[in-house]
Amino acid sequence: MGEAKRRGSLEARTQDEFARLRAALPDSVTCNNCGAELREIRPIDVQAMEGMRAAGVAVCTSCSHDTWAVDGTPDALREFQQFLEEEHGGAAVSSGIARKPT
Repeated sequence: MGEAKRRGSLEARTQDEFARLRAALPDSVTCNNCGAELREIRPIDVQAMEGMRAAGVAVCTSCSHDTWAVDGTPDALREFQQFLEEEHGGAAVSSGIARKPT
């Protein structure tokens, strides 16, 4: 039996990874556009992003604005902000948990 099969089905492993990524994010963030509390934060896999520990996006149901929750080193956060600005223009604002590395 292969290692992956010992760890469970693909669906179970996917759910476990989602839960692990989600646990690294806050319970909620405040919409950067209208100030609504956003509780549905979709985690993003940041393993390939050097210096990033966690990232997630919440889409506001009131105004459809994306609010990002990120955690990483100052350099990684700067690079992530630059990426958002290049991809989404001036409307992109990252917020949430941006802590100093521990």
